[in-house]
Amino acid sequence: MRINEAESVHDTLANLPKLLDEGLSDRRIYSDPEIYRMEQRRIFARSWLVVAHESQIPAPGDFMESFMGEESVIVSRNRDGEVRVMLNSCRHRGNKVCRTETGNATSFMCPYHGWTYDSNGDFVTAPRFDAVYKDSVDRSRWGLLRARVESYKGLIFATFDADQVPLTDYLGDFTLVLDLFLDRYPGGVQAEPGVVRWTMNSNWKFGAENFGGDNYHALTTHFSAQDVGHRPDGGGRPAKRKAVPDGFTMVSDERGHSLNATLRVPGAEPDRGDPVSRFHADHLDLAIEHMGRYRAQEITRGNANLFPNASFSLRSRQIHLWHPRGPEETEIWLITFSDTIMPEDLRREARIAASHHFGPAGMFEQDDGENWEQSTLSCNGVVASSLPLNYQIGRGYEQVVSGEGLPDRLDGIYTEYGQLAMLRRWSALMLEP
Repeated sequence: MRINEAESVHDTLANLPKLLDEGLSDRRIYSDPEIYRMEQRRIFARSWLVVAHESQIPAPGDFMESFMGEESVIVSRNRDGEVRVMLNSCRHRGNKVCRTETGNATSFMCPYHGWTYDSNGDFVTAPRFDAVYKDSVDRSRWGLLRARVESYKGLIFATFDADQVPLTDYLGDFTLVLDLFLDRYPGGVQAEPGVVRWTMNSNWKFGAENFGGDNYHALTTHFSAQDVGHRPDGGGRPAKRKAVPDGFTMVSDERGHSLNATLRVPGAEPDRGDPVSRFHADHLDLAIEHMGRYRAQEITRGNANLFPNASFSLRSRQIHLWHPRGPEETEIWLITFSDTIMPEDLRREARIAASHHFGPAGMFEQDDGENWEQSTLSCNGVVASSLPLNYQIGRGYEQVVSGEGLPDRLDGIYTEYGQLAMLRRWSALMLEP
């Protein structure tokens, strides 16, 4: 075997579509610093990104810090109750004007020179402003940079791209996932207090693509957790196993979103083995009335990724946000949700069960993190980085399933369609100047 000199970044990106058509990918896209810097501009500065949920900033003046790629942003409700997303960077020397994760404030002041902005992001004043600046600075031109903001059923999105399509067009068929996650019962969901945050020595794409379609890894990675009966929702009994469970993968090559879902075992009754499961079983008719029988009853598990970096677990009601911190480091945010109709004691039970599943101490999270770190590490080797990664499960055997009030999807639960959909979208954007 002869190892050739590393090709240029341009050649790597230009050759990637052909590799993806063969069900392969290039390891260098997970570790190259130049590619990483480029994707901050071409992926994160262009896409609609999840930044918060409205229940996290319920009152005028409420705010929280979030991130859009590496950019710190302030998600704030102004005095009129409107949501604003503003770049957390003073227009004078660039310092953060907000250094607190959450709170309530009427203004934000830069600690360097005192430039002060209101909850709308408008520049208000600075020390001795009139005497120092006289007429040389037009305040109306020096507010915090504001992103475009739209929301879907309480989930707040933002983008810095003035030309990006409206949010509903960007979401496309992925609204199915958001409906399942955010709107199972009348009244929707609320974010539980706090955001769990930790860092991992992994490229952000490994976590995102795993949620977008990789159910195959559970047979090995999570075997021990499943073998002892662990359930993401804290259910009272392990699900009945089949050699190959029924399920489907819903993808959008155009937008890069994907869902991998498991279907109910025929004839299986709702789980009543613990209080949270009994609550959902007792309210099944309400869910069916609200969202339809197939969505409420037949889809029993689903992991999904909204391109680029927001991943959803339908069973544990959690969102992972994969915030990039370098080609080989990711800051992970985990937000847990509960249905607003659920009593507080059951919300606590569900929250505890979810934390046992995902989060730094979660059984599945620890399994996954070890894999993603090792996969990232392998992308640095001179020899290893010359070998493509394989995404060929199901390739050539795709069968489209229609009906049941859902968008068309691909049959089968063990596939890699979702990962390829994400990487194709990533590739297309990276080739756009």
